[in-house]
Amino acid sequence: FILMGGAAGILLMAVKPVEEKSMPTLGVYEVCSEITGCNPEEGIKKIKAAGANAVIITVVDEDDLKSVVYYPSKHLPMAEGLPDNYLKRIIESAHQNKIKVYASINMPHNYWLARHPDWISVLSNGQPADKYGNDYDTRTVSPSRVIAEEEYKELLKNIISEVASYGVDGIDINDNFQFPTQYLEEQDVVLYSSFDNFTVEKFENETGITVPGNSVKEKADYLMKKPDWFSWRTKQINQLFRILKQNIKDTGRDIPLRPHLLTSEEPYSFYGLDYQGIAKEADVLYVMLIPEQAKEKYFEIIKQCKAAGAKRIAASTYLLKEMGKSDIEKDAEKISDRISWIAEAGADEIYVYDFRLIEEGNLWMTIKSIFDKIRVTKN
Repeated sequence: FILMGGAAGILLMAVKPVEEKSMPTLGVYEVCSEITGCNPEEGIKKIKAAGANAVIITVVDEDDLKSVVYYPSKHLPMAEGLPDNYLKRIIESAHQNKIKVYASINMPHNYWLARHPDWISVLSNGQPADKYGNDYDTRTVSPSRVIAEEEYKELLKNIISEVASYGVDGIDINDNFQFPTQYLEEQDVVLYSSFDNFTVEKFENETGITVPGNSVKEKADYLMKKPDWFSWRTKQINQLFRILKQNIKDTGRDIPLRPHLLTSEEPYSFYGLDYQGIAKEADVLYVMLIPEQAKEKYFEIIKQCKAAGAKRIAASTYLLKEMGKSDIEKDAEKISDRISWIAEAGADEIYVYDFRLIEEGNLWMTIKSIFDKIRVTKN
């Protein structure tokens, strides 16, 4: 309030306070290059010095065909080599430095596949997906199976409850809830991530559509031409997110669910991702933008998220020259372009993958310069 004086007396007037613009969310993945020998407090100092105010930390991972956690758990084994009180120290140090901590959960497929080998995805020749090896993306359980099995849902609920109790600022679900169909060149077979007998039969029972064919390939070829299949498949993933969101609510903490979404191919037909449906269940649409995508693609993907009605949009880019390769991108201009495109396209949060690549590429000053520029532009 201010007082206005004059011949007519004194008038008390209300003055609307000047609103402070919110600081853009700028973040980094992880707090150390390696878990062994990690000093969380030192990592947070580097992240803070770079101008970041958020960090994404892996808390559930798939390691050597095992599902492991990065904190003491009653439900999954703890990863080896963790520093004492690893997760607790990260959260305490980050919050002291006004940095938010988002806990990233990889779906614990290996835990269940050790107990139920028949839950695995299949290959076009009818063999289990890990017939020719145990690659990370072959050992998956389809979303339709996850949401149907009470024991899997109960494990997810227990994990989320444990993680939320540490005071994290949100739950990120990594993009391994469904890998796409892909051709395995060395074996000359196709990996079908959602064409196992259980999933196909569940589709038939819930839609009333009979799927013809005597082999996995014949059934998959038929389904890939059916709009009903794509619609049904996306609903399985949406229901998974609905369950996970309820799990978070059950903890009593009001923190966001942030699924990470692959973007290298068309989201709906290739990955089974319905942005509009996901936006109704999740608090944040988090899109993973790859290095070789053009500026136009960055804008297109974020525009799709906006059109879907996303409450909030997060996006990240990788500090690699090309996905699937180990070469680190050290060209400051190229890195700046990628991160700036995300900001210009209208994402609410921007992340850089990851701490190890920043360290190995000696890129901390580059990241700081880019973050500073974005902060000035946004404010």
